[in-house]
Amino acid sequence: MALRPFIITMIDEATKNLQSYIWNSSIWVAYGNPLNLSGVTYPSIVYVENNKVVIVDNASKKLKAYQYNSPNWVQLGTSSIAFSSMGDSCLASVYPNRLAVFGDSLQNIIEYDFNDTYFSKVGSSFSYAGIVEPDITGMDTNKIAVIDDWFKNLKYLSFGGSTWSQVGNSLNISSISKPSITAMTKTRIALIDETVQDLCVYDFDGSDWSLFGTPLPISGVTAPTITAIDSDKIALFDTTNLELRVYQLIGTTWVLVGTSLSIPSVTSKPDIDGIYKPFPIYCFHEVENTQWANSD
Repeated sequence: MALRPFIITMIDEATKNLQSYIWNSSIWVAYGNPLNLSGVTYPSIVYVENNKVVIVDNASKKLKAYQYNSPNWVQLGTSSIAFSSMGDSCLASVYPNRLAVFGDSLQNIIEYDFNDTYFSKVGSSFSYAGIVEPDITGMDTNKIAVIDDWFKNLKYLSFGGSTWSQVGNSLNISSISKPSITAMTKTRIALIDETVQDLCVYDFDGSDWSLFGTPLPISGVTAPTITAIDSDKIALFDTTNLELRVYQLIGTTWVLVGTSLSIPSVTSKPDIDGIYKPFPIYCFHEVENTQWANSD
């Protein structure tokens, strides 16, 4: 087992800064220098491999890749993919240097490969008309979970190399709004939204989704964003509490752990993603000149 740091990177609409944070099991610390991405709106971020992230936003409507070269972020390659519409976007890592792209104006889920210079489309798009404020998370190689604020159906989708297909049945979670989801394992996600405001766990058995354990109420969250930092831990940020927090699932119960980090400047449309993935994608991130991997 390789050593694993708990690292996440954030982008938001208020500061427009790309900024990493490292969790040392008790506190968060800002790591490296921020990179200002002027003009971004509704940004979304995902780690794809090594110390690289991909970002898309509604202003540029382009996929852009950045690599962390301590202590700075630098842009990689060419932003060659420009979408005619994007809206509230989301990204998921599904394979080394491969990501799924979704947006509520785009209305399609599309996979792209990145070769450190160019993005190239893989296979056919998956049409998902009518969705509003969606979120997706990579569950396994070429597999994602998806939910949105209109249909409110939690789905498991698989990409067969050229086309997408749904696996098993959807689970309708009718009371939620503006949901955020993250894969903790290949069959388990965490979910939070700004209406119910419960941190929940759902398991997928290959056919059906089911609620696991006891939901944890987290009052006051707005525009929440979560990412798994380990198979039993998630990082959470929202624009009311303005704190980066860690919650651990111990048995069937969520527990707030360590000391939260106040980030009062991030007041609009944050998104976070971490180097942890529940399947083999080697998301390095330089830590004091050492490359740590999250692989088994």
